[in-house]
Amino acid sequence: MYKIMRNLFIDEIRASRRRGETFVAEEAGLSVGSSGGQEASVELGMIDRAIMRLPDEQREAVLLVMVEGCSYKEAAEIVGCPVGTLNSRLVRGRDALQGLLDDAA
Repeated sequence: MYKIMRNLFIDEIRASRRRGETFVAEEAGLSVGSSGGQEASVELGMIDRAIMRLPDEQREAVLLVMVEGCSYKEAAEIVGCPVGTLNSRLVRGRDALQGLLDDAA
């Protein structure tokens, strides 16, 4: 129970940090997202579907490291496996994800 609560706390801290980040200058805010919305939406949908097709262990590694921005050590602690195991899951997951996206294109 402690580990679950700890992981939820860490997730909330990371999410709040990301909510506060700005990726473009304030002046550019009006032009962000003005074109290509449909294409971006389709691409995100393809990526989401490809991620959902990954095995659970690979999906978890890919999401923690590539989406959430966790270090390998942090992700390994969250998952409860050695860093080497997480690294191999991540490599296999990235390769599988790339293959799925290449097939969809």
